[in-house]
Amino acid sequence: MRGLILPAKRTFYNLPEEKQKKIIDVAVKEFAGQGYQQASINNIIAHLGIAKGSMYQYFDNKENLFLFIFEYGIHLVKGSIRQAENNIRPDHDVFTKIRLFFSSSIEFVKKYPLIFRLYLRTLFENGMPFKQKIIKKIHITSVEYLVPILEEGMRRGEIRADCNTQLIAFMLDASIDRLLQSYLGSHCESSSICAQAPDNLEKDVIKLIEMVKHGIAA
Repeated sequence: MRGLILPAKRTFYNLPEEKQKKIIDVAVKEFAGQGYQQASINNIIAHLGIAKGSMYQYFDNKENLFLFIFEYGIHLVKGSIRQAENNIRPDHDVFTKIRLFFSSSIEFVKKYPLIFRLYLRTLFENGMPFKQKIIKKIHITSVEYLVPILEEGMRRGEIRADCNTQLIAFMLDASIDRLLQSYLGSHCESSSICAQAPDNLEKDVIKLIEMVKHGIAA
């Protein structure tokens, strides 16, 4: 896809974007449904209706294809975060900004249920050699967004000056991650169900932010 630097060969980037997207969609479905270990390149090729040799013209092996798909997912996550940033107004306090971030996370899962399902597969699959590295990369993306928001809130006197912004960002990221797993993880076998986040999730996000506010507000 345009603008991405990922572990694919040049021949993949030379494909029309429509064909790139088709390969991505089929690979996401396979990895999300089967996990890394059980996913089959042959299944992906069969669904695409291409020759086996063609796939290896685009990716060296299954590992590179998986890493490409995961990087693509992170690219989408960053796009969702940018959307949250676009919704921030100068008069928003730090807690409103945190709520917008949480809401963007919920909307992301509703919009890209298979990407979320892929994340869950990776999170709970054993024996994946690069698992910790890619999971860490996802959470760093969230923390890098939250820390500046918290630091600005501290400068504006909205949260206590003795707070550890890195630790709070980690806690907030872990909280929304766990909420999404709790509400949606068991329902994502069906993409249509996963795409309909329960109303209670939004309500619990508000409650969670209120608890955080009482703990760190100035």
